[in-house]
Amino acid sequence: FAPDATGRALCAVVASGPASRVSASLSLPLEATDGAISVQAFLRGEVVVESRFHANAVRQRWSWAATAAEVGSAIALPISRGGRIWAVFTIAAAQDDMFDAEVVRLLEGM
Repeated sequence: FAPDATGRALCAVVASGPASRVSASLSLPLEATDGAISVQAFLRGEVVVESRFHANAVRQRWSWAATAAEVGSAIALPISRGGRIWAVFTIAAAQDDMFDAEVVRLLEGM
């Protein structure tokens, strides 16, 4: 995820396994991305973890996609470049609670 100059969210999705059914590239108005963990990570400038994606009321707008892709948990990691958030790297897993503190520390260190 990264916003373009017009304020639209540019998203490229690449997946494997059951989630591969949702591979796509899209451009959305930022207001249409409410609740998306990638957008939250970008706007906050911090890692966002969703341990039980399908059970979170804030994510209801995206729960259909998570269910279709068999996503249980996800993490969004902001990528900085030149002191600014440049993009967000998001990883999804089929299992709930996949991204514990140890995994978050590992991914943040990369």
